[in-house]
Amino acid sequence: ELPIYRVGQVIEVVPVVTDDLGNIIEDAEIEIEVPMEFRSFGSRRYRLDEEGTFDILARVTSETQNNRNVESSLSIVVVTFMVELVAALVVIY
Repeated sequence: ELPIYRVGQVIEVVPVVTDDLGNIIEDAEIEIEVPMEFRSFGSRRYRLDEEGTFDILARVTSETQNNRNVESSLSIVVVTFMVELVAALVVIY
């Protein structure tokens, strides 16, 4: 299930790079690619102005072990409105 956001929301992209053992690499240089429909709203923050399904890509640009290409993507959905369904327990006697 994809993350869902509303049109007009501002999101912050916070990439985390780890090594093969799961240790966080604090000084990794990361390039973020977002769709042109996202409006920059500060450092790695973006306002979602259009509906649709979009991909965000994070790529490590600093040196990696064995010069591997390290990248990850995330797809999100942006909608005009959201309906929240609340489960209710109905007991009939």
